Formats: sequence, structure tokens, C-alpha cells
Amino acid sequence: MNDIIYLISGSPEIDFEYLKSLNLNKKKVYAIDSGYKICNRLKIIPKKIIGDFDSSSYKKVVSMYDEEKVFKYPKKKNKSDTELGIDMALSNGYKKIIVLNATGGRIDHEFFNIFLLLKSPGKIVVQNKLAEMYAIKKQIINKIKLKKGQYFSLLPLSEIKNLSIKNAEYELENKDIQLNSLTLSNRALSNNLEIHFDEGKLLIYILKGKK
Repeated sequence: MNDIIYLISGSPEIDFEYLKSLNLNKKKVYAIDSGYKICNRLKIIPKKIIGDFDSSSYKKVVSMYDEEKVFKYPKKKNKSDTELGIDMALSNGYKKIIVLNATGGRIDHEFFNIFLLLKSPGKIVVQNKLAEMYAIKKQIINKIKLKKGQYFSLLPLSEIKNLSIKNAEYELENKDIQLNSLTLSNRALSNNLEIHFDEGKLLIYILKGKK
């Protein structure tokens, strides 16, 4: 069963200690372009290596891995390597896609990696040692398991219609939200945060530790 796949992207700001703590050598992993170098250092055998290899050597990659595992794309293309990896994971039926090493480095790359969360709300997660972020589904009650006192923010990427937040320090009921900081830095008051909205594009950012 295809449950969880980890994508190791190619940001230059690599937290090897955090990646090592995830025990990825026991999990299913796709390496995104130069992410194969991280896999090599951490002794992870990726199921697939995906990219245009503009930041690494294709010949070197195929010398290290079975060629059928390597998916090479043209340098001139309409999608980023990370998006190609996410699309492949979605087409292969994974229920959860955790994207690692996708923050830091060029801010435009980081923003687009975050925008990719909207391709499948609730299924794709960008994660690092500090926090995780994903898109929230509209028109349902999203029940989110947090620790009491855990901090989170809601990031609107469009106008949000009829947003309700329950079991939090700052609650809302059926409020329209514009592109502003109203929903920045909230705190869960129980283990069951509830979020509902009717229309729009909304991300949740969940801090793992203290504020």
C-alpha cells in the first residue's frame, strides 16, 4: 500500500541532523535532482531520482543508481523538479507526500514550493525541523490534532469566505478574510483544533516547538 512518500528537494540550506533523525533509510523516498547527494550522504536508497540535473551530473547519477530509477527531464520545461516529483507521487497513489529540504535558499523557489501545496490540500506537506505546512480543504470541518498550547498560523493565499476557527485562543465564526495578517500566530486551546471555510485558498503553518 502506498501510504507515505518523502521527497528530498535540493535547497542548499541542508539540515543533515534533522534529516538523519527521520530515519529515512527505512522509508520510501524520491530524490529531487541534487537531493540524491543528500540520500547518498545519509545512506538512503531512493525509489526514484527526478530532475533536469542542471545542478548535478546525470552521468554520475546513473552510475550510482539503476537507470530505470532515474527520470531525466529537459532543462527548459514548464514545471520545477519538485513539482514533477509531487506529480509523480500523486500519480503513484501516495496518500501523503512529505516534502523535505524545500525551504531556504532562493526565496522564489521557496514560495513556489509552498504554492505546490494547493495541488492536493491535506495530502502534500512541506516540513522542516521547526514546522510543517499544508493546504486546508474547503467546505468541510478540518479537525487538526495539535497539542494544547501549540502555535499555528493560517495563511490566506486569496480572499477566504466564512472562516471559522474553534478551540483556539483567537476564534472566528463565519468571517471573511482578506490578504492580511489577522490569522497570524494563534494557539490551540485543546487537542482538537477545528477550521472551516467555504471558499478560498488557505494554508496552515504548525510550529513543532515553542513560539
